[in-house]
Amino acid sequence: MLPFIRPEIYPEPILSLLAIHFKNPKASTDADVKLSLALKCGMANSGKSFIFDIPEGTLFKYKNTIYKRGKKRRTRFECLNLSNNRVYLFNHNAEVIPAQK
Repeated sequence: MLPFIRPEIYPEPILSLLAIHFKNPKASTDADVKLSLALKCGMANSGKSFIFDIPEGTLFKYKNTIYKRGKKRRTRFECLNLSNNRVYLFNHNAEVIPAQK
C-alpha cells in the first residue's frame, strides 16, 4: 500500500491517518474510528447522526430497532435495546436515526 500513500491521491489530513493505520492495521477499516470519520468527511448520511453526537439517554433507531444510548466505555457505547432489554455495544462511528420526540 505504500505506493498509494501519496499527496497526489489523498488530502493531507487523510494521508497522516492512513500512514498511522498501515503501521498496525486493524481487522477492519471501520474499526479505526479516526480514519473512518476522516474518510466520511466527518458527516453522517442524510437524516442520520453519529452515535457520539447524540446525548446520553436519548432514544435512537438502528436497523428498525429502538435503543437508548448509555454510557461510553473505552471505545464503544453501551445501548439498551428497548424490545428485549439487552445491552449492546455500538462502535463510536455508528450512524443512527435519532428518535422523534
